[in-house]
Amino acid sequence: MWIYNVQTVVCLVLPEEAGGYFVPKEGETFTSFQKYQIKTIGIFDEKQGVTVYQCELKSYKAPKKLNRRMVYIICCDTSVGSIRSPRQQTVIMEYMWAFEETNAIENEVALADATTTVLVHGIAGTRRCASFVVAAVMCKQLLETGQFSAMETWFEMRKRRAHTCTRKHDFFSSVYTFFAFCVQSSAVSETNENYAKTMEIVKDLLVKKNKEEKND
Repeated sequence: MWIYNVQTVVCLVLPEEAGGYFVPKEGETFTSFQKYQIKTIGIFDEKQGVTVYQCELKSYKAPKKLNRRMVYIICCDTSVGSIRSPRQQTVIMEYMWAFEETNAIENEVALADATTTVLVHGIAGTRRCASFVVAAVMCKQLLETGQFSAMETWFEMRKRRAHTCTRKHDFFSSVYTFFAFCVQSSAVSETNENYAKTMEIVKDLLVKKNKEEKND
């Protein structure tokens, strides 16, 4: 976290299952011997089952004047196999982007020139993490260019992270979240007939693929 300048963490599991690198209780501190210390200084229960932990990260190896950093951990228990809530996924993105923008402002740099890294993790594997990252990238594409490409984005993800997109469920889940975001960003009307049909088709595919993979 320190080496890659991670200031925002997206944790797609319960904080108690996050891997033990912080304590999800206000005022508590986790210490990794001679490496780092992370203290939870604030907990914010937000909408859609999302909880944000404000933590102070202290490195024992960094110079004294630069050995402290604020880290925001966004926690939300996200299903691996069943249909994921699109609104819950986009709420996580909203907080993630907000913290990125805040860090850029504090460092007096343009967001495109920011040197921070967002860490996305679950317990193990890449299924829900890759699906979330791809959905977030496509949503950013829509906001910045007005266009998106699901296949190209998943292809790039596959090149950079092995074993991603091994299940069709994760592909359809990212598309389902993206389409929901289109309404939230006013790119399309929820009452549009074609949009409503598309959402219904994608949801049916998610249910179908989920059943097939459970039976395999």
